[in-house]
Amino acid sequence: MSKCIIILGMHRSATSLIAKGLVSAGVNMGNAMLPADDGNQHGYYEDIDFLNMNKFLLAQAGGDWFNPPPNRKIAELAKDRYITNEIKELIKKKSAQQGLWGWKDPRTVLTVRLYHPYIKDPIYITAHRKVADIAKSLSVRNKIPHSQATNLAVQYNQRLNNFLKDIGYK
Repeated sequence: MSKCIIILGMHRSATSLIAKGLVSAGVNMGNAMLPADDGNQHGYYEDIDFLNMNKFLLAQAGGDWFNPPPNRKIAELAKDRYITNEIKELIKKKSAQQGLWGWKDPRTVLTVRLYHPYIKDPIYITAHRKVADIAKSLSVRNKIPHSQATNLAVQYNQRLNNFLKDIGYK
């Protein structure tokens, strides 16, 4: 039997650190990972399959991680049989292994409602960091105005908190 752990948090909020810890503890966070680069020299620990799926989902909803589409546009994707089948197949493929598995991609904060119905009793680990600290790190890494980085961090945190509230987390 397998069990799924999903790390939810904004970019630059220590999600990679959490994922690294889980990998060290034996959790399979993916076989093909986004490689380290100047933005994260220790690695992102992001499963390429989930990263690509999230990019696809956000594009289908008319946005990306940097320009999050409205929640209603993302929710509309749940009505698309092709998209829901793709999500189900990805989860089926990843959950076929035994033991603990999971993924981390900050975009999942925006798309988690599309995955949630297809994962039995997921474990959500959330990363919360001060918005000012996220914004400072994000504005340096992405060379964007601090106000824009702050707005993104606030949006992600609000969506994360709303999702947790909606599924009954306190």
